[in-house]
Amino acid sequence: MTHNNTKHTPGPWKVSDYGNDFFVIISDKDYHVAKVGKFGEGGNKANAKLIAAAPELLAFVKKVLPYLNATGTNGNHYVKEGAALLIKAGDTDTGFPDIETPVFL
Repeated sequence: MTHNNTKHTPGPWKVSDYGNDFFVIISDKDYHVAKVGKFGEGGNKANAKLIAAAPELLAFVKKVLPYLNATGTNGNHYVKEGAALLIKAGDTDTGFPDIETPVFL
């Protein structure tokens, strides 16, 4: 299973604080990937950190999925969930053609 069809800005990404208005998620090449407004109870910094971690989280799912699949069958709940997350992230070549994105994703 190969996953070389990445179309997002490559990681790593980091969070930069842009004054009173918003956080900016920036790639290692200084591309602005996303903005998260500063409003509400302050949970938005946590949201910005989660977004910044997305490339590494995606890479981890891609690495661990073949090992999970090797431990059981293609019906394994974790394999299905991992493949569905790859599909949600835009990776259509999961290596598991019988797995579709669940309705809740």
